[in-house]
Amino acid sequence: MLTARVASYLLGVTTALMSVTVLVHAQPCQGEGGGWIGDAGAAFTQTVSEVLVLASGEVVVAGNFQSAGGVPANRIALWDGVAWRALGGGLGGFSDIALAQLPNGDLIAGGNFTTAGGVPVPRIARWDGVAWAPLAGGGTNNPIRALAVLPNGTLVAAGNFQSAGGVAVVNVAR
Repeated sequence: MLTARVASYLLGVTTALMSVTVLVHAQPCQGEGGGWIGDAGAAFTQTVSEVLVLASGEVVVAGNFQSAGGVPANRIALWDGVAWRALGGGLGGFSDIALAQLPNGDLIAGGNFTTAGGVPVPRIARWDGVAWAPLAGGGTNNPIRALAVLPNGTLVAAGNFQSAGGVAVVNVAR
């Protein structure tokens, strides 16, 4: 996993640095014949809009798909290096999904969905490796478009929302 520092103007006044996850193909291009390789048995029914490499080396993808490599997976799936698997019952709703991993290893998904694994969640959910749960403190009133984890472990969400966990905000919350 590589991280790139991206400077963003928050609320038009403050500048903050956020960590962005970048996936790099494990086999670098070599010579003139190098190039991209269709990898990981990935056959998706629809668009993949987000890729996150976890600290374990596993890869999580999210988007508007219903299966990954022939395995039923509702908008989110994990590649363990051998096979695809669903993360619980997946995510309900249609939107691009933002992903981030917390320092404790939990996966956070944000977007325009209201259920995760059948559990009601207000546009943000936590996967602990076993089940989906609402994020402590609550979610947002409108879609989340981006997630980042600051060096101190603080989760930052950005999108088109005016409330996060019941607190008035303007499109960015932590």
